[in-house]
Amino acid sequence: MNSMLAEECYSTVWRPALAAHLIEHTLRSASESTTSSVEVNVVGGEEVQHGEVPYLVEVVAGEHRRSVHDGSEQVMQVKDILLHPEYDAITFKNDLAIIILTEQLHFNKYVQPIQLPPEGVSLPGECMVAGWGPKEEAGEEADIPYKITLPIWSHDDCSKTLEEVFDVTEQMVCAGYEDGGAGACESDSGSPLTCYAASDSYLAGLMNKALNN
Repeated sequence: MNSMLAEECYSTVWRPALAAHLIEHTLRSASESTTSSVEVNVVGGEEVQHGEVPYLVEVVAGEHRRSVHDGSEQVMQVKDILLHPEYDAITFKNDLAIIILTEQLHFNKYVQPIQLPPEGVSLPGECMVAGWGPKEEAGEEADIPYKITLPIWSHDDCSKTLEEVFDVTEQMVCAGYEDGGAGACESDSGSPLTCYAASDSYLAGLMNKALNN
C-alpha cells in the first residue's frame, strides 16, 4: 500500500498564504502577502555552513526546473512564519503555516493563486498531487516537478487501514493506491492536493506524510 495524508484547507478555517516550501501552487492574494520591502545584506561576514542556520528561509515562486533559472522565478525574502495556533506536533493536526513575504508577488503565467474550497465540501473520487520529490525510492529529488492523480479514500477506510501506524484526525484526507507502486513520497511533504470541479481547481489539502505498508 502506498498512501499519503493531507491536511485539509478550508477558507473559513485557515487560509495559507504559501504552502510552506511548495511555492508555485498555494498563494493568497497579492495584497495579503505584501509588506514594505526589506533587503538584508551581510557585509564583512563569512560563508554559512550547510545546516548552520536552518531557520533561514527564502521563497522562489514560479520555479519549474530547479537546475536552470529561466527568468520565470521570483525570489522573495520571508518576513515571518506563522504556525497554526492549534498545531499539534504529536498528531500533526493543523500542520499548516502562513509565510509572510517582505514584498508583493507578481501574478503571471507562472505564478498564480489557487482557490480554497468552502468548508464541508465533498471531495471527488480523485485528486492530483505534485512536487519535486524523488521519482523512485531512495533516489535524488527531481529536477522538475512530477504530478500524479490519486484516488481519495473515505475517512473510515483511512482510519481503519492506518490505525496501527498513524492517528488519522478528522482534518486529514487519505489519497493513494492500495496496491502501491505509485504515489507521493516523504520529500513531497507540503505539496498541494489539488481537486477539480468542472473547469475550476481548488486546494483540498497540503501533503502531511507519506506512508508505505
